[in-house]
Amino acid sequence: DPTPEEQAAAKEVKRIYADACRLERDRGKLAPRVFGRRLALLKDRLLDLGSRDFQSATWKRLSARILKYRNELLTFVEFPGVPADNNHAERMIRPNVIFRKISFQNMSRKGADAHEVLMSLLQSLRLQGRTAIPFFKTAYLKHRQGNPIPLLSC
Repeated sequence: DPTPEEQAAAKEVKRIYADACRLERDRGKLAPRVFGRRLALLKDRLLDLGSRDFQSATWKRLSARILKYRNELLTFVEFPGVPADNNHAERMIRPNVIFRKISFQNMSRKGADAHEVLMSLLQSLRLQGRTAIPFFKTAYLKHRQGNPIPLLSC
């Protein structure tokens, strides 16, 4: 059961996020000076929240993170086109997380490193609409022949 302090802090985080989303949405309707002033006020609210001395260990940890990342937390407000959440990134890594879970992770650091590289390559190929097998076949043959491995397009 959350304490009143924890409930109040959670409510304040939700308010700041809602106000940030509203400010981002209204960007084009506001004069640049007004937008900048409201953004500065949001940053001040984050600074205040991150600087509080909480009794709860969870909120002590969260407030330290808010304080540490307060400049990055509002990136989506400052720069048009940056999403307010990371849902896309979460969906992108989900298949790899599931694979790692059902395969009982990796048995060595070297295996984990290889898995990371392969999953990164696979995801990049998917995003480019390319098939993995031909790419890996070409890369393997070029490597065996001592030639440069093909690069992924940027």
